[in-house]
Amino acid sequence: MNLQWEAIGLYFHLLDKSYHKLLSYDLDFTGLERYFFILWAIAKAENPLSQQNLADLLKVDKATIVRIIDDLEDKGYIKRFLNEKDKRAYTLALGKKGERYIQDIQEGIRNLNEELLFNFSPREKEIFLELLHKAYQNLSQEPQSDFFLKFIDRK
Repeated sequence: MNLQWEAIGLYFHLLDKSYHKLLSYDLDFTGLERYFFILWAIAKAENPLSQQNLADLLKVDKATIVRIIDDLEDKGYIKRFLNEKDKRAYTLALGKKGERYIQDIQEGIRNLNEELLFNFSPREKEIFLELLHKAYQNLSQEPQSDFFLKFIDRK
């Protein structure tokens, strides 16, 4: 096996670091530093996301998501509401700062995606997404109940 094949994980790691560094730089004026995709997910969800949905989406434990949500809520980026149907759960919505910056965040993500895929043909872009999706499914523990796959595959 050649070195490039062995380094697939390193490619993903470096792409992730570069992607988030550039996105943070482009969106520095929002004061967010990171967690752009949390606001993006809240805005894109068909139904209000719960804290548990968000933890499932990001593959983080409950304690971590609570710390992140507490921080974002304290800074005005999101709001948390007690779920009327389940008093043990909270649903999430954009706060004033989140509403103020969500268009910028979505535009920043679109622009960075265009930069990432700059010299890809339209067909290569489709293939790239199909292969990313397939690779993710291959490593997903339970693809039939994976919240990310349900979130991203909705039509």
